[in-house]
Amino acid sequence: VSLTLSWCALVGAGCLSEQQGIDTVFDPCAPLVLAPVEGELDEIASIDDAMSLWRDAAGVAVTRDEVEGAPRVPVHFDPAGRSFHGFYDDAIGAVYINEAIDDDDARSVTIAHELGHAFGLTHVPPAERVSLMNPGNLTVRPTAGDVRALVLLWGACGG
Repeated sequence: VSLTLSWCALVGAGCLSEQQGIDTVFDPCAPLVLAPVEGELDEIASIDDAMSLWRDAAGVAVTRDEVEGAPRVPVHFDPAGRSFHGFYDDAIGAVYINEAIDDDDARSVTIAHELGHAFGLTHVPPAERVSLMNPGNLTVRPTAGDVRALVLLWGACGG
């Protein structure tokens, strides 16, 4: 288990919310490879579902297939504290997901949320709007507001 994941598990969910910005971000319109670091079949299926959520909502160019020259974002499934869902380690560009999330939809949404951080999106307070990027979110898929935030950062994919 990484030190980052262990530390986040101790302090609770939302490690990234303490930051002012995200150090390592990836252009969602350029090829990006999500690379599972081991993982059960249902966990890997959740990566595929999370990628589909973003592709369907915003046309992002994310895949699990190797693409020459494309950056890779490792996705780790590790044990963590109960209140911890996921973490994007922007120092190294890696995603960590709590392996105890056993609901496929919740796991997919968590991965999509962390992928949002990899694209440069930060947490959105629930009082501001319903968003995939709400801290602790396990149910909300990418919304029109999330897509607008992504377009403001990068422009429209395929447009």
